Amino acid sequence: MAVSKSTNSGSSWERDTLTTVYAMCYALCFDPANSNIIYAGGNAGVYKSTNAGSTWFVSTTGLSGTVYDITVDPDNSATLYAGTSSGVYKSTNSGTNWSSTGCTNVKAVVVDNTTNTVYAGTGGGVYYSTNGGGSWTVMNTGLLNTNVTSLGLNHGIYLFAGTDGAGMWRWSLAVGAEENTQHDIARALVCHPNPTNGAMTIQYTMSRPLHADLSIYDVQGRKIVTLVNEQRSTGSRSVTWYGEDEHGAPVPAGIYFCKLVTDDATTIQKIIRLK
Repeated sequence: MAVSKSTNSGSSWERDTLTTVYAMCYALCFDPANSNIIYAGGNAGVYKSTNAGSTWFVSTTGLSGTVYDITVDPDNSATLYAGTSSGVYKSTNSGTNWSSTGCTNVKAVVVDNTTNTVYAGTGGGVYYSTNGGGSWTVMNTGLLNTNVTSLGLNHGIYLFAGTDGAGMWRWSLAVGAEENTQHDIARALVCHPNPTNGAMTIQYTMSRPLHADLSIYDVQGRKIVTLVNEQRSTGSRSVTWYGEDEHGAPVPAGIYFCKLVTDDATTIQKIIRLK
């Protein structure tokens, strides 16, 4: 397990060996209060350097699983979170000791210091904790694939989630901000009746002429059928979905997502097909 370092903007690199045991390094994290302190994670655990990578020492007491991500609390550099195959682990003493906080199969972890919230990207979707990992709550509404492999954060504004096969997704952290800044491009996306075992009417509104892609997806992020894919003029309109795929075959009962994509906005509604 090794880390390479460049001091000349990538023109050349020097290799720092963390351990002679063969292992992969998946995560790197700097202490925002001291750039000489670096954490590296992989399937050999967590290693730490306090001298900009010149020397490293193991820092895995209490830790379990392959480490895929590490983050430092921006407001308290002694507090760290590590996302591992065994869950989210927390250290309150700069990596000396770790303790499990829950979740499983974690690939990404970020801390929003504006709301004191920790977010974890897992094989089962996105989870958040507002008490330092004391408890976790799922937040998967709108995700078409819950195998989350990466997270990005614009503190207090947006959380971004990268998925395995369904692209990148965005969640508005500022309540009402996303809706109020969409310039009413797609003010309404209403699916009714919902739930239903028959035909469903999907209504949407365009505030100006735009290209619209209105499609139905399953929970795995696979497109079932495209209902609209053309330029649309200003105004409200509707389309009927009869619960069929692109070949005209009835879809099984379950959860689906109606997704409207325009040039400026994406709107998603969860829909339920009954038997």
